[in-house]
Amino acid sequence: MAKDPIPATQPRKRGSRLQFIDALRGYAILMMLQGHFIYTMLAPEHRDPEQPLYALWAFMRGMTAPLFFTITGIIFVYLLLREGEKPGPNRRPIKGLRRGLMLIGLGYLLQVNVLVLMQGHWRAHWWTLDVLPCIGLALIGLVGLYLAHRKAHLPLPLLLLTAGVGAFLADPILQAQDWSAWPLPLANYFTKAYGSAFTPLPWMGYTFLGGLIGWHVHRDTELYRTGWWPLFFLFAGWLLHAYSSAGLMDLFHASGWEGFKAMAYNNYLLIRLGHVFIAIAVFLWIEVIWQRFPRLLLKAGSETLTLYAVHYVLLYSTWLGLGISRLGKYSWSPGAAAIGAVLFVAAFLVLTHYLDDLRQAWASQGKPAVSYGLRRARVLAVRQLRTWRRERLTLRKVT
Repeated sequence: MAKDPIPATQPRKRGSRLQFIDALRGYAILMMLQGHFIYTMLAPEHRDPEQPLYALWAFMRGMTAPLFFTITGIIFVYLLLREGEKPGPNRRPIKGLRRGLMLIGLGYLLQVNVLVLMQGHWRAHWWTLDVLPCIGLALIGLVGLYLAHRKAHLPLPLLLLTAGVGAFLADPILQAQDWSAWPLPLANYFTKAYGSAFTPLPWMGYTFLGGLIGWHVHRDTELYRTGWWPLFFLFAGWLLHAYSSAGLMDLFHASGWEGFKAMAYNNYLLIRLGHVFIAIAVFLWIEVIWQRFPRLLLKAGSETLTLYAVHYVLLYSTWLGLGISRLGKYSWSPGAAAIGAVLFVAAFLVLTHYLDDLRQAWASQGKPAVSYGLRRARVLAVRQLRTWRRERLTLRKVT
């Protein structure tokens, strides 16, 4: 039987999970879809930072990764602490470790071209890192901080704050190092010189600081339902945007450490953290004022991993070498790229709407069919192997 249509909005119930978190994730995944599409297809001659529309698009695209990393920390620590209140052992740390390892493996798997791999080749760029391995390591780091908090009785917010700030401070140190002597798979974890889009440090810092917010959400949930608490995030975001560079220079003059100066001259970390705080304030106000978000947006926010994986293979033509990037990568006009991005996002919204139906169809029909096909393939492979062995034995007897 077909499901009822998804209602346009979902009202918030008092005491229920704060919807602004999933709404932020939904917003971030939709911005990522359009951002990756336009970046992949738009011709270089149209990438003019002085053009207002392109500058606005680039600004919005730049917010996506900090939002994802921060929201990951908020959700994981919030659920970790909430489950710890229940009777019995807290299984969330084990789940976090498994999830982290899975994300690391999936990050590599999504880049592989199966046809090239079957020919016995491994491309160097398959060792580069994207967002998934970094988030996976961040989850493992959060589990480690939580275990340190439980075993050593150290304050969890202090551990999260220290780890977040430390991850940011590691950025100028790592950038100043020479990683050429390191094996490529390991070097990609510390430098973007070989093609990685992200490195765990400093980006894990957003997740640790997000974990600090998640700790506070768990500690005083009702505060996030008030209309005045978003003012704190708005003010903190404005401070980081307007004054963090000057603050870093003050720290440089006081300490003499060149790292503060390097961060001030390329202050994307703290400025983007400020923008994340402002986005949190906006979404908190939306939840307080309207008490609801579009149901489809919340659904997209809860399916970010699925949407990310599908978009990666479809857009970047990885697994089978077939995808949208084959239709003229870096060659489209602004109008064509914009229309394509709208259709791309719309297609994924449709996918989100029918995702549960597709999973049910896969469980009832697709999965058994694939299992049968694999069993038949295994039988045929065994038969072929036995035939090959008999032929070899016969040839040896003859010779």
